Amino acid sequence: MTDYAHGIGHPDDLALRQRLLTLLETANAPRRQRYLELLAVINAWPPADDPAPAFTWFTQALRARPRSASDAAAPGRT
Repeated sequence: MTDYAHGIGHPDDLALRQRLLTLLETANAPRRQRYLELLAVINAWPPADDPAPAFTWFTQALRARPRSASDAAAPGRT
């Protein structure tokens, strides 16, 4: 997470993790995947890989550790 935060020019804090979690949950919607499947059918594209397992893993990881390492190490922070 720290490298990602640095790469986009934001601190690795709770707000960034919450924004990323919201983005991943939205992208992981079954309706979105169905839409992509239908696009492939009507455009004669090969079916895309389903990103749901990766999105699910990432959202579970963010929920399991919602704070950055620096937040956890800072005294007096919860």
